[in-house]
Amino acid sequence: MTDTASWLPGDRVKIVQEDTPWDGHTGVLARRTFHHRQTAMWPLTLDEPAEVCGVATKQVLVPESVLEGAEPPPPIVMFRGEHKFLSNFAASVIDFDGAFYPTVEHAYQAAKTVDAHMREWVRTASSPAEAKRRGQGLTFREGWNDLRLSVMEDFLRQKFTRHPDLRRKLIQTHPRDLREENTWGDTFWGITNGNGENYLGKLLMAVRTEILREAAV
Repeated sequence: MTDTASWLPGDRVKIVQEDTPWDGHTGVLARRTFHHRQTAMWPLTLDEPAEVCGVATKQVLVPESVLEGAEPPPPIVMFRGEHKFLSNFAASVIDFDGAFYPTVEHAYQAAKTVDAHMREWVRTASSPAEAKRRGQGLTFREGWNDLRLSVMEDFLRQKFTRHPDLRRKLIQTHPRDLREENTWGDTFWGITNGNGENYLGKLLMAVRTEILREAAV
């Protein structure tokens, strides 16, 4: 069995509970109540209904000891279309040192410098693409390469905890892997031709896990 301490609402699981109508069924874990946690039970929604006393049901409550991990759904590989909200170019006000930036991209590019005038120049860029262009011409602050991951993580945490609609959308991506596949050669934040660190995807999943663990308490 999978380590049950790692289960989160939204995880896909398989039930292994002989002599029950739902043995072998797969489904998605729902949020637990305090009573569920105290009794080591998990509510879940089955992918296909099970027949209980002649009635088809998709909502069941089972002991966590009978759960196994199910085959994960396919990853999200493009942050565009219905998943554009995952992109740093998506609208989301970010507070950085007392100034408000229209997107994560604006704030991240401004964070590259400690020059207040240059930060304002980036903040007022007409689009995230323009903010990125302006940021590429800045003189980077000392130690920027060592800071950039923690800076990005902070901005992403703001984006998905301070904006309820974006928080809900991020939760709904669980448990899919998030991979920022791109064609412009960014192998640090994303993946190109199958190669890359995918740090943006990894940070998004880390923030998602934080939010889900808070919801599970």
